[in-house]
Amino acid sequence: MLALLLCKLPNLKNLFLYRPDICDLICELFDYANSGKFSGLDNHQRFSIETTDISCAVGTVRDYGGILNMAREVQIVQLNDESMSPSRFKEGSSAVEHLHILESGMGTDAMWVFVQSCRTLRTFNYTFGNVDYYDDYFKPQETVEELRRHKDTLEELTMLYDDDRLKQSWYDLTAREWYMGTELKQFKKLKVLRSGMHSLLGLLHAQSAAMETYPADPRADRGRPELVDVLPASIEHLIIMYADAQIIPHLRKVGVVCKSQFPNLRKVIVGFCAESTEKDVQFEIPGLELLLLYQAPEEREAYVYGREPYSWVGPQVFRD
Repeated sequence: MLALLLCKLPNLKNLFLYRPDICDLICELFDYANSGKFSGLDNHQRFSIETTDISCAVGTVRDYGGILNMAREVQIVQLNDESMSPSRFKEGSSAVEHLHILESGMGTDAMWVFVQSCRTLRTFNYTFGNVDYYDDYFKPQETVEELRRHKDTLEELTMLYDDDRLKQSWYDLTAREWYMGTELKQFKKLKVLRSGMHSLLGLLHAQSAAMETYPADPRADRGRPELVDVLPASIEHLIIMYADAQIIPHLRKVGVVCKSQFPNLRKVIVGFCAESTEKDVQFEIPGLELLLLYQAPEEREAYVYGREPYSWVGPQVFRD
């Protein structure tokens, strides 16, 4: 009955569900939305749902179909679905323009369905959750390839994995798919980019747990792109997390060609890992606002994942 009443509210524009403990209510609400029989959600603009545990999310991703076909902005926190049925997601059917999937784990099939269903995607923010069990999670390279259908509209992109942790021993983090590559150059309107040093360039900071399995290999550097070859010309705001001194030469090269290749770039934030970087490292990029953060693991976790109850895109990284 409560779900029915929500659907009947004529002016309901924002629907925030914070850690709902009644799964039946949420599934009932989704069923009403999917049925198309109620007009109460016609003015619905924002939808947010946050669950308490990634392994006990409310409903499967396919149950979100009706909501994604209506709202312009959707935030889902702690979503875990390695695959999904596309039965309620038709290509180009979703009205979502701003999609935030935070602290989550999604498979390649799930990513494909989300991106394919959106007609016009302007924002895609994704942060990887605290997932320890085996699933075939999508990788940065695969994400960029899927997002290419939105290369003429996408303005904001976040791809933040937890580079402090060894994601899984059977993943080859040196593989090409684990960093974005140069395809972002094709994104003509991308203004804001947030990512880790590894997801951008395939570089792990020296004290990362993953380094025990994937130690630095100078021979692999020849296959990695330069940062100047990754960034699109439209970039205005760049955040690079999980970094150490390896990122400095890349940023200096960006500074050299900034006026000619990145004329709109105004602000760069670098999150240095305190245990991997000397704190007296200082450098400037003329003409740019450069903010250097030196963070211990606990500070990085709070910066990337810190949330307030009922917050919209809550982590601090999204407010910088």
